[in-house]
Amino acid sequence: MKKILLCLFTGLVLIGCQARHLSVQSQYLNRSDLASFYIDTPDPHLRFPRIGKQLLVQWCFPRSYASYCDLHLKITIRFADRSEMVETVLINALQGHYLYQVVDEEYVSRGGIRTFKVEAIGNGQVLDTWYHQLWVDLIQLPR
Repeated sequence: MKKILLCLFTGLVLIGCQARHLSVQSQYLNRSDLASFYIDTPDPHLRFPRIGKQLLVQWCFPRSYASYCDLHLKITIRFADRSEMVETVLINALQGHYLYQVVDEEYVSRGGIRTFKVEAIGNGQVLDTWYHQLWVDLIQLPR
């Protein structure tokens, strides 16, 4: 009886779980990201560290995605200066990562990354999406 209940519970958990195929991590860059910061070795970057922010986009798609034509990521980033950038990253493997950095002068002039959205697109349709928690679609008003 215990085995049946365990199998039933495991089956319900597996049915209820939905695997994420796409994930994004954002983090600030500063001197504590350097190994030399922790082990006290000479490093000119300790005196003048890079400042900025980076997005690490990771994906692990199922094999069924291999049949899609033009499989790519569409990364939309909005900056603090209210500018927006859209970058397209071609996907050649079902598992991988992409690193986008805004550092030093660009980071200061744009004010940093405020929000972002990453879409996995294949055959012209959105397959998976990852949003920053502050992401909203812009409403365009006619002039």
